[in-house]
Amino acid sequence: MRSIYSQFNLLTVHDIKIDVEALVQAYLSHEQVVSKNTKEETFETSIRVFVKEVQTPLPPPDDSTSRFRELVDAYNRVKRQYAEKRVTIQEETERKKRYFTNLPWSL
Repeated sequence: MRSIYSQFNLLTVHDIKIDVEALVQAYLSHEQVVSKNTKEETFETSIRVFVKEVQTPLPPPDDSTSRFRELVDAYNRVKRQYAEKRVTIQEETERKKRYFTNLPWSL
């Protein structure tokens, strides 16, 4: 006697034929769903992407590339300012150490 798992492995996703569009239409026409679907969603985009595996082409990257470059420049500018401030603080700390170690009464 075979287990359910071994019998299920004989099936593949491609063996199961489901008309997704008809299933979605039946779901959307159900009385409980119709009352909640105020935006009159049809799930066309979801069906196109996840069932038909057709994706919407992206717009040209001109605007996003320039915005990305602006963000990278701003990040590098802040990073450079932080590094300069850190060097200044380290130099100030070393100057104070030298001052306090060179006092005549220090041991």
